[in-house]
Amino acid sequence: MLLPKRLVDRLNETRRGIRWVFVCMWMGLIFFLSSDPRSSHRTAEVFGDLNLLARKAAHMTEYAILYCLLYFALSGAAARAAATSVVASDNIGSASGSATRRNQRPWMRTALPPLVIAALYACSDEWHQSFVPGRTSTVFDVLIDSLGACVALAVIAIYTRHCNNNARQS
Repeated sequence: MLLPKRLVDRLNETRRGIRWVFVCMWMGLIFFLSSDPRSSHRTAEVFGDLNLLARKAAHMTEYAILYCLLYFALSGAAARAAATSVVASDNIGSASGSATRRNQRPWMRTALPPLVIAALYACSDEWHQSFVPGRTSTVFDVLIDSLGACVALAVIAIYTRHCNNNARQS
């Protein structure tokens, strides 16, 4: 049974809105967690000597999740196909050629904006932490957060390529 176009459009708008609600909720959680002046002491009680490693892994995970949420909120299913075109392209790395530029444009429109937004949010989070007593703000933490977003980008691209290769073989 086919649904009326108006209903389909309304459902798509609702899905898009829900994606953005998740992005905002996750950003709010990051903001809330970075407001805790004793977070380092609390995690040290749990992880002991591994505290620094656990905290940096948590930062990477927070921003990997943020990247994924932004990725799907900004572009949805179209982004998965565009990311695959970059990973699967045989022309990547060549110095010239219109095929390389064509394959990079979808990636630039879909995979790069969430990365930039996540990195900018990492900067704003560190700035916010500079005002919280007991917290420090470092460029290194911004790099760790951004690395988490980069890892998510790579995982999505590899997963998408794998799914597309399986679909072609079927």
